[in-house]
Amino acid sequence: MADFKAVILGHTFVSSTQKPYVTQLTELAAQNRVTLEWAELREGPEQTTIWYCYPIVNGQAWASYNQAGSSKKEAKEKSAAETVRMLRRSNGGK
Repeated sequence: MADFKAVILGHTFVSSTQKPYVTQLTELAAQNRVTLEWAELREGPEQTTIWYCYPIVNGQAWASYNQAGSSKKEAKEKSAAETVRMLRRSNGGK
């Protein structure tokens, strides 16, 4: 089982308009035998619900990549994009 952060840093991601980051991360996890799940938290009444999502990698919460959206799908995609962006940023923008 590979270090998933290193796998992400070594991967060339396509634009999210071509393929969602959630899909790309899910595929990377499967290829590297990494368990990738998503914490999904709902806040507020049904009409104005805000969803918060962040990845859980091999049972470890990556809560620092928590993002909000008006739907689970939006929050999860924002979190996936933030995960890629922040890991690259912390690695000198590579």
